[in-house]
Amino acid sequence: MPHGRRDEPALPIRRSARIQAQQNVSQTTIENRTPQLKRRTRALPEINTDSGNAEGDRCHKRNLKAKSDDEGSSSVHQKIAALSPHEDIDTTTAKPKGKCAKRCVRFADGEPLAPVTDDVAPDEASAKAAAAAVTIEYLASRPNESWSNIKEMPIPPEALPHLEPAITRDRKGRLLARYSIRYALVFSFDVEALHRHLQRRRPKYRRLDLSLAMHALVAELQSELGIKFGDGIAYSTVDDKLVYTFFMSKSNRPETLPYPVARIRKFQEIINHPITPLIVANRPRAHRVRR
Repeated sequence: MPHGRRDEPALPIRRSARIQAQQNVSQTTIENRTPQLKRRTRALPEINTDSGNAEGDRCHKRNLKAKSDDEGSSSVHQKIAALSPHEDIDTTTAKPKGKCAKRCVRFADGEPLAPVTDDVAPDEASAKAAAAAVTIEYLASRPNESWSNIKEMPIPPEALPHLEPAITRDRKGRLLARYSIRYALVFSFDVEALHRHLQRRRPKYRRLDLSLAMHALVAELQSELGIKFGDGIAYSTVDDKLVYTFFMSKSNRPETLPYPVARIRKFQEIINHPITPLIVANRPRAHRVRR
């Protein structure tokens, strides 16, 4: 600054009218657009979750239906697999699919008893024919005084060697017991029909369910007649119905079957019904021998 001159304050910058107008327009545009952006943000539509909820409800219903179907299927399988003697008598039996088309022994009140099953192969039909050729009247007419002990299984002495199993070996070298065909004098019942009959005829069974009733019956038969599962009592299925078979006597020929009058009468007293036994041919299942 030249010597001798006083400092003066700086004057403000002067802009042209055109620049000032452009600045004013830019500021106004920013202020006007900000509420518009806010309004656009607020105006965004909400997400509709009805379709998602509906789909979730459908999936939930499908899961419930599948669960109920599984529970129904498991209950049916439980009924079919019930009352296995290896588990001390289970609780239920399978529902019969229909009426028995074969000739059946019936109670006095019209309730059928399931026929006994024969474990005889089709190529051994001659054994079934031989059993059918012998009548109960013929066996009852023969002398049977020697079978007075009702707790012993009546078997003719000459038949004992023929009833013993033949010990063989399977493909892995394990011992296997195989049996020949034998004949037996038996009582055979559908378990559900027998349970209903005992509830009507025996007061001690009136309040027992199927499992407890069959357990009590087997215990009573073992005490009175000396028979139990695997030794005088067998089980099988016919048309998805569980059948119990009670053996009164055995032999290798049908015409030599003993007819133990006292043993049969005692069984009839236990079930409280004067039903007559049947003559059947059967072959016990082969099983492994452990030594």
